[in-house]
Amino acid sequence: MRIKYTALDGATNRPYADVEVSKDGQSETYLVLVDSGADINVFSSEIAESLGIDVERGEPLSVRGATGDEQTFYLHPITVKVGEDLFNTSAAFASVPHLESAGLAGQHGFFDHFIVKFDAEGGEFELNPKS
Repeated sequence: MRIKYTALDGATNRPYADVEVSKDGQSETYLVLVDSGADINVFSSEIAESLGIDVERGEPLSVRGATGDEQTFYLHPITVKVGEDLFNTSAAFASVPHLESAGLAGQHGFFDHFIVKFDAEGGEFELNPKS
């Protein structure tokens, strides 16, 4: 599937995708940045709470962002749907203001389900499911 780059709040165009995140029969649509620099999926605690996930009951992880700041996130199993592709994965959740508008889809838990092709000059990217 081809997806056009999007600019949030007038920022630079980036590869964002709408995904459906679900847990135990509850689901929410969430915007994620398809981020080849992210090791794992990182989502807002607000999305977790709307799915009935008790964030701090997850596996604690120390996550260091691009600024070098370290924060504790909590890993939980979830299901993600992108277009027609549905897969089980996990995400690390925390209360971080910038994650409220968009999470990060990372190498482990997202990229390992797709062949990802970026075309920054063309302003689009492709997500093709791995067989």
